Amino acid sequence: MSLTISVVTWNSEKTIRQCIESILLQTYDQFEVIINDNDSKDETCTIISQISDPRMRLIKSEKNTGFCGGHNRIIRETFSEFVLLVNPDVILSGDYVETVMDCMAASPNIGTVCGLLLQNGFEESKI
Repeated sequence: MSLTISVVTWNSEKTIRQCIESILLQTYDQFEVIINDNDSKDETCTIISQISDPRMRLIKSEKNTGFCGGHNRIIRETFSEFVLLVNPDVILSGDYVETVMDCMAASPNIGTVCGLLLQNGFEESKI
């Protein structure tokens, strides 16, 4: 199963390094990462360019096309079977992508999955 991880940034210098690092450290590592920067005016692109990984590609947009516009551009440029949309301020748990891919493989009727969002400083409730 082919996977593209799509990240759209705009002035995301405070969070993008941790986001990308959490993506690159996934237990499931058969993916490409395409980052669409929406004409950031801060150091977002510099930070991204400092991270070297052959699975990563940066697209620099000349204007801000918004969240949907950025992801749509990435989707148009990939031939992957699956596309995972990731916000630039998200830190994925180490097995997140593996869990998502296992879930998608388990049933062809599943069209979308979504993770549990936890705020920094809060722990996951044990039910």
